[in-house]
Amino acid sequence: MSASKAKRRISIAAKFNLLTMVIVLLTSGGISFILIRNVISYRYHNLLSHGLTIAGMASQTSEYCIYTGDTESMTQIIEGLEVDKDIAYVCLLNKEKRQLMWKSFKSGFQVPPAPAMGFTDSSLPGNIFYEEFINKEDGNRYINVLAPVVIFAANNSPDGLLNNTKGTNPEIIGYVQLGLSLENLQKRIHQFLISTLAFTIFFIIVGVVLTLFLTKRITSPIKNLSLVTKKISEGILEQQIDIYTNDEISDLAGTINHMLGRLRVYRDQLRHAAFHDPLTNLPNRNLFVERLERLIEHGKRNTNCAFSVLFLDLDRFKIVNDSLGHLIGDKLLVLIAQKLRECLRKSDTVARFGGDEFAILLDNVDDDFNAKFVAERILETLKEPFFLDGHRIVVSASIGIVLKGEFYNCPEDILRDADTTMYRAKRLGKARYTIFNTELHAHVMKFLRLEADLRHAIERSELVIYYQPIVSLASDDIVCLEALIRWQHPQRGLTLPDEFIPLAEETGMIDKIGHWVIQNACIQNKVWHDMGFSNITITINVSALQFRHKELPEQVGTIIKNSGLPGDAFELEITESTVMESKELVIEIFKELNKMNVHIVMDDFGTGFSSINNLKQLPFSKLKIDRSLILDITTNPNASSIVKSIIDMSHTLKIKVTAEGVETREQLDMLRLYRCDYVQGYLLYSPMKAEEITELLTQTSKHISDIKSNGLREHIL
Repeated sequence: MSASKAKRRISIAAKFNLLTMVIVLLTSGGISFILIRNVISYRYHNLLSHGLTIAGMASQTSEYCIYTGDTESMTQIIEGLEVDKDIAYVCLLNKEKRQLMWKSFKSGFQVPPAPAMGFTDSSLPGNIFYEEFINKEDGNRYINVLAPVVIFAANNSPDGLLNNTKGTNPEIIGYVQLGLSLENLQKRIHQFLISTLAFTIFFIIVGVVLTLFLTKRITSPIKNLSLVTKKISEGILEQQIDIYTNDEISDLAGTINHMLGRLRVYRDQLRHAAFHDPLTNLPNRNLFVERLERLIEHGKRNTNCAFSVLFLDLDRFKIVNDSLGHLIGDKLLVLIAQKLRECLRKSDTVARFGGDEFAILLDNVDDDFNAKFVAERILETLKEPFFLDGHRIVVSASIGIVLKGEFYNCPEDILRDADTTMYRAKRLGKARYTIFNTELHAHVMKFLRLEADLRHAIERSELVIYYQPIVSLASDDIVCLEALIRWQHPQRGLTLPDEFIPLAEETGMIDKIGHWVIQNACIQNKVWHDMGFSNITITINVSALQFRHKELPEQVGTIIKNSGLPGDAFELEITESTVMESKELVIEIFKELNKMNVHIVMDDFGTGFSSINNLKQLPFSKLKIDRSLILDITTNPNASSIVKSIIDMSHTLKIKVTAEGVETREQLDMLRLYRCDYVQGYLLYSPMKAEEITELLTQTSKHISDIKSNGLREHIL
């Protein structure tokens, strides 16, 4: 147990009820106590005053009693007091307070009490005294009142009383003792106590009824309001407060009911916005995944549950946005969403995942025939042209189909395979569909394992850089080194970039890998410069994804500054496709890199669609002729003419030319003939590690000299 116990929570209703009951009890008890105390005190003092008065009257009437044993006179005095019901007994005492005569007016009272000495002066004229005592015989309480008797004797008494005349020198010769019974007083007090108790009980009942009434009218509605607000905080809005009182609580309940209604409206709007695409009003990815997950769970319990997933991506939709604007593109997406709805049943779900991607969930369809039928209907429908703002637009789509299989446990796996299948359809020529099979599944699993390994490749120092020399045909010297990344996989061995760079681009790891390559290549080239090979330039291939980032020039500048390498000893290679996709951004990046004297090389020249225009607008310092053209340069006259034209055109634009993929002497001779500036290929050097390049450079181009001595010069024209 903890050192301090948590305080027990007491509800406001309990506090209110407890407070009301305490007030009722204290009030009734206080009133009863005051009444009882005052009544008892009043009755007691009233009885005492009554006894004192009677005793005074008795002493006054005794003036004609001759205190000489006149029994008759004394009896008259005693019996004259019998008429008072509060007097229980009367005693006559002599001067020494010895009993002369007594009479009990109460049955059972046999022995009159002896006069006690503890009388209290009543402070009344005549020195009347009183005391209270309990009779041991009957156990009752009595009040003794003792009054002096004044007798005026007419003659001299035999007892030697003074011979006084009436009204002169009176002498106290005896006492009258009255016994006032408190029994009647106790009975009256008992009756009063019963009445007071009944009053108190009645008052408590009234308090309980009042408490219940107040609880029903105040605390119970407050409790209901508390429960309702608690449910509201938990998101439970399907409720109504039924409080009908003519006070502020009813107004508050009405306000909360109005708030609940508005919250339900807002909730429905938010739910619709959270699960629907704002442009097409189709279900979005969240709702699609939720429905797909529900079908997967249902399929685990029912083996007859069947469904299929189609992943659809529009072909060349980016061209529509770039050429006609995004407004036309959005209108086109709305029309395509309507077409897709028309191709499906009400039980099917079509969702927009964003951009030009759509997903379709076919319920009760798990065979390839029905899935193919839906895909073919969609492709056929999309062949019809769309007319928007005077433009005739024809679109097509690539569709990947996944049938429900036992190895799917979550929606993400199905969507992943559908997406992979869709991209395969694109690679096969677009405007078609492809069905996912076990072969593709094995490929995907291999892809996932490779992705997991690639994420740790840098941390585990599995990535290495190979350098392939680029030779100047004018001096036959190594003037440049192209940095080529390799992956030393622990199981697969040395892996070429073609196998993992596309994976890195798809998963977003290309930025981290590219930054690592640039940093390490610059540091290594600075080492070679410090060794005296200051003419060496390092060139690095940059992915299209890297070149789309505006931060690339800043990153390159930071690396160059930290490594100490001159900017003109560093080159970046980009492909024509990269230039075509983001031309404006590429121009901005070119300007920033040129400020740092970093050279830009166009790679794979001759395979694009607007090479000449790019050479005219962009400040390339070099271009590389694609190896596919160099391969046929000696056998295909057209390829030979294209290569010669590229070299002549580049020289006219003052751009150096590098021919990559040189593997035969005939290719090398022809490139010399066409005055190509630089060559690169396995004929001269294969990619090597940094240590091997260092050894090669320190041998003063020994490899080039061997090639010359072995017949290279005899091919020079």
